[in-house]
Amino acid sequence: MKRRSFLKLSGVGATFAGLAAYDVSKAVEAYGHVNTELPPFDLAAHQPLRIKSKHGVLRVKLEAEYSAGKFKVNGVPLNVRSFNGKMPGYTLVARPGDVLKIRFVNNFPASEDDHVHPHDMNTPHGLNNINLHTHGLNVSPEGKEDNVLLTIHPGEAFDYEIHIPKDHPAGTFWYHPHKHGSSMHHMASGMAGFLIIEGGAGDLSEIPEIGAAKSVNIAFQELILTPEGELPDSLFPIQEMFKRKAILQYTVNGLAVDEGADPIKGVPGNPPVIRMRPGEVQRWRFALMGHLQTYRFALQDHQIHIAAYDGITADELVAHDEFIIGPGSRVDLLIKASDKPGTYAFKMLKEQFGEFPLFVTPNFFVEELPAFNVIVEGEPLPMNLPANLNPPSKRLPYIEDHEITRRREIVFKVTGDVIFDWTVPVFVEDTRQFFINNLKFSGNRINETVLLGGVEEWTIVNIHEAENKSLQINHPFHIHTNWIQVMEMHYPDGKGGFNAEHLNNGHGTWMDNIDVPHGGKAVVRMRFENFPGIFPLHCHVLAHEDEGMMHLVEVVDPAPVKARISRKTGGVLASADLTKRMTAKFEPGSFRRNTKVVYHYELDPKHVPGHGLVGLERYFRLHSEIALGGAATITINFPLDLSRGETYDPNTVKLYRSTGDGWTTDGITLVSLEPGVLVSSVNTFGNSHFAVLATLVTGPVTPTPGSSDHSHTI
Repeated sequence: MKRRSFLKLSGVGATFAGLAAYDVSKAVEAYGHVNTELPPFDLAAHQPLRIKSKHGVLRVKLEAEYSAGKFKVNGVPLNVRSFNGKMPGYTLVARPGDVLKIRFVNNFPASEDDHVHPHDMNTPHGLNNINLHTHGLNVSPEGKEDNVLLTIHPGEAFDYEIHIPKDHPAGTFWYHPHKHGSSMHHMASGMAGFLIIEGGAGDLSEIPEIGAAKSVNIAFQELILTPEGELPDSLFPIQEMFKRKAILQYTVNGLAVDEGADPIKGVPGNPPVIRMRPGEVQRWRFALMGHLQTYRFALQDHQIHIAAYDGITADELVAHDEFIIGPGSRVDLLIKASDKPGTYAFKMLKEQFGEFPLFVTPNFFVEELPAFNVIVEGEPLPMNLPANLNPPSKRLPYIEDHEITRRREIVFKVTGDVIFDWTVPVFVEDTRQFFINNLKFSGNRINETVLLGGVEEWTIVNIHEAENKSLQINHPFHIHTNWIQVMEMHYPDGKGGFNAEHLNNGHGTWMDNIDVPHGGKAVVRMRFENFPGIFPLHCHVLAHEDEGMMHLVEVVDPAPVKARISRKTGGVLASADLTKRMTAKFEPGSFRRNTKVVYHYELDPKHVPGHGLVGLERYFRLHSEIALGGAATITINFPLDLSRGETYDPNTVKLYRSTGDGWTTDGITLVSLEPGVLVSSVNTFGNSHFAVLATLVTGPVTPTPGSSDHSHTI
């Protein structure tokens, strides 16, 4: 038996088909049979309930609960985590300028580790803790909005209030849980739903040919299931697939791709269907609401026209014979049916996106696997494809070279391996670890700090370790809040170099999710606009994210913050961020007369701290019209972990002032020091630069070969 043939665990991707070692008898014993309905099922009829906004507000109650058999896959009632006992969840439909008022209730059962923070937060934990991410929306990442740093425990509820900008492009977006440590478990249960923005710039429905077309939402999902129809009771469900105790089940709109399969009777099953008339044009909103694999799709004897990527309308309609899509991505497809009646398979093509078998599509046992079939029948319905599209070019103008203010490099890297005993053969151990720029995720660290209004170019690298074939996997890069303009894709040519693809004739393509090939890299550009705050970038293979492949980005507003300070009553000046990371309190008499004090954030220091010191927190400048006559109490909330993983002595944390040639504590008295909170008394500043510094214990971690230091920020 070939190594890769043995390792492929998902069979033909069906719940109970394709792998003899998978124990079908348990399901038959539990339910008496596998198939309870007669396929095929029409995907256009299997559409989630649509909830639309009214008078500028979309109100919905999302309840996280176990499905308890409320839906079936291939006739088997599932008991998995769900939104409102449904899979997919409701389709939410809003307009630019609307407010999403989402009552989010966690009805999962309580467990012992709901409020326990593990020593290693990159080990899956708190599996019934949850939150919500509105994937692809340009909305605030803080407070009650798209804040994925919140934790909603079992028995708790939270009222989200997400404000969609009035100039937000129309498009196909989606929502799903995003609690670090449990996101993979939630997505592997099928917790996801469409979030569609209608109206506004780039609305494809305003094009007559598309407005006349039937629209079908298609949610492709990956479930990890045991024979009992449950997610494995394990911190690492993928390992249960290695052990052949669970399989990867593909579903479309909650239907198995092989509905009706009965392995006991040898019945292969039938995929769901979409019905079209000869010559008809349909619009398919295709969302890969997955967590694991990258897929390659084609429609038999048809071309596929892509009108939008990740919800953003493309510059022009381009025909493809096939397309590749990774976890979290969406495409709006225009399909013109053949004039010849018949059944045409929408196929998952066999393709390797790395040698690791779980990342090979669809498997090693068949060359092609239909996700669904298109049945062309009935009277002809001649329809035209549009000659032109309506991209939101005013809202999203392409970033030109001269606009770029900073460049960075983000390196995805995997170490370790999946170990098998080939003499048996059986799974032994998964020793893989997942890093970005040689660091795992820490909630106490801001890895990248950028300026609101900044325009940056990032190179996303996927390290290729030639000596370890099992690690050669794609990493879909996703960053919250801001869209990315994908400029270049670099694929390894097998000779130590790259084959470069310049997207959209060098202009780039707007997306929010980009699948970075193993051994390759992507060059992307971003405008950090509208919303300051803290949010993640991560790999959208959510097992990777939960186990460390996520970093925090902070967007800081560089606009000066001003406060009038009274000679008699004093006053307070606080930074503009939601958490008020810097607060300066002035007692009465701090100044000889009423004055104005101004706070400026600065991304780069005037000079780098020397003498074994390292910066813990943002650099800032305080300026007053007259000299400080008394003292100001300055409170700084600082991250406990450094941006590049250096180690510092926590007892040496102090507030320093720049002299122009170096850093000094002259005129600064330590008031108190708690973990993450420094309070100091300052008796002079006038126009001074400040920084929170500490003594460096060890140097920075060894940079990944080829990585750059120019993105180092504090």
